[in-house]
Amino acid sequence: MDRLFITILNMSFTGAFVIVTICLVRLLLKKAPTTLSYSLWAVAGIRLLFPFSIESIWSLIPFQAQPIPMHTAAPLVSDPASLTAGASLTNNWIAIGGFIWLAGAASMLVYGIASYSVLKYKLRKSLHQQKNIYE
Repeated sequence: MDRLFITILNMSFTGAFVIVTICLVRLLLKKAPTTLSYSLWAVAGIRLLFPFSIESIWSLIPFQAQPIPMHTAAPLVSDPASLTAGASLTNNWIAIGGFIWLAGAASMLVYGIASYSVLKYKLRKSLHQQKNIYE
């Protein structure tokens, strides 16, 4: 789970950089067509969804694709005494961060399902008036 959490954390860092860049570019392109804005946000969505990046000398991301190296988490060993204090502390923080992330993802999933259920319940008695118009 530690490797999964570090991978997701790395994707989030680079995704956050892409999102900040898009927000700054959108300030400059206020009068541009909305399709351009949607395509910019599609780039951010793709960056957050796919765990790899295409590296080139013309990259828009000015840092390495993995700000946190995968070997940050110390490997599991049979003798806990052989772990250094720093590696043990790092493993603890990574495990705690992973569980917090997992709890947040689970709570967002429950919230999404509950919101959908409430909306569906409220709209069950709506009447179809015209094409895509309900009352």
